[in-house]
Amino acid sequence: MTKASAAFVCICLLIASPAFARRPVEVVLELTGVLYSAPTATIAGGGAARIAASTSYLGASVGVGALSPSSIPLSIGSTRLYRVPFDVCMRGGIHVKWFEVIGEFGLGLAALVLDRDDLVFPVRRTVLEIGVRGQVLTHFWLSTRLALLAAVEATTVTSPPSFALIPDGFTGQTPKNWVQGALGLVVRLY
Repeated sequence: MTKASAAFVCICLLIASPAFARRPVEVVLELTGVLYSAPTATIAGGGAARIAASTSYLGASVGVGALSPSSIPLSIGSTRLYRVPFDVCMRGGIHVKWFEVIGEFGLGLAALVLDRDDLVFPVRRTVLEIGVRGQVLTHFWLSTRLALLAAVEATTVTSPPSFALIPDGFTGQTPKNWVQGALGLVVRLY
């Protein structure tokens, strides 16, 4: 059997498989590993958790992440940036048997900790970032309770916080745009 005919058989079996029965309201937990970055920041990783409730086509979600530090430039040197994002979003999606495509749009908040310990007097600042968040994600259902997830997210900060790491006066601004890719698991809770 050639690779093309094996792929054709697999696709036919997936199309012919019955769709999973959906409840009128579903609650899912999404657990993901993420890579994120911004134009002026280094790439960093972390994890995120999201709980979502939805009907057939519409729903809402709440998420939180914990991300490893990235580095952003200052007027002189750079600083470590620890980012803890929170979000509240509306979501809409389409479902075809065992596959879902979902779009989310909503409010994205992030607690930012800027840390510079290479100075004589180490400096740490905490700021709040407020922005607009959008995400496109897919669920590939393996069973009625478990799915694989892949997602791409973008957050635009409406007014990026500026900061001064006093006493040395190094100033900078947090990035305006953040992008993130995620892979993980979805567990249907209800």
